[in-house]
Amino acid sequence: MNLYLKPFEVEDVPTLEKWFYSGDYDDHFRDMTLLTREQLKIYSYMKDGQAFIVRKNNDVIGLVTIYEMRVVPSNFKLSVLIDKNYQGKGYCLESMLLILDYAFFKLGYDKAIVEVLESNERLNNMILKGGFEFEAKLEREAKINGEFQDVIRYKMFKDKYRKIRGSHV
Repeated sequence: MNLYLKPFEVEDVPTLEKWFYSGDYDDHFRDMTLLTREQLKIYSYMKDGQAFIVRKNNDVIGLVTIYEMRVVPSNFKLSVLIDKNYQGKGYCLESMLLILDYAFFKLGYDKAIVEVLESNERLNNMILKGGFEFEAKLEREAKINGEFQDVIRYKMFKDKYRKIRGSHV
């Protein structure tokens, strides 16, 4: 698919701003209140995580973040945002595989966690297709547009991921 990840830099803030303020990605930014341009720069120097711009050739098509990275018990959370103009083409799954390769095999983490709104059936199905397993249902975990919503937490361990990816890693 010609996708690659580039570390998020301050120059990428305008793209993040576009997504953040559009209202199309409220489920992705569910844990954040409206932030200023200066506050959005946190993605370029996260203390407990790393953010990457997803590129297809020269086009910016998404953002991948690994966060809440913990040495003990060796786990992290991840999130993937794909620009609405590129959704439905397999880029979300491919971006997720790229960041899992990086986190498991370059950084050495053992467990990945993804949390998805229960109402987002398409993303829940994609996460399962990627080999993640159900871990928990978090009731009333998110508040979107003033309404509480349940979140599904999925897990993936490095050894299972290695089997799924086979010779690709």
